[in-house]
Amino acid sequence: MPEAGNPHKATMAVMFAVGAAVLAAADAVIVRAPDGAVHPSVIDFLRLPLVAFGGLALFGEHIALTTFLGGGLICCAALLAARSGKATSA
Repeated sequence: MPEAGNPHKATMAVMFAVGAAVLAAADAVIVRAPDGAVHPSVIDFLRLPLVAFGGLALFGEHIALTTFLGGGLICCAALLAARSGKATSA
């Protein structure tokens, strides 16, 4: 039963467990997939907008402008890196 001071403690524990399970599943997919079939950054880049819109839809949280700016910066950097054609090591 959640404490009176923090009613969201149980919800946060579930979110932690689900998040850890998702990361473990993503790692398993990346390890077992053939080279080049799954790229880790695709999963990382999709996490931000999915979590932001999920929070809006499920909890009514408003998405801060800085979230969109950060996501745009990440996307621009990924596009620049992809267009450079240089291979990078992870």
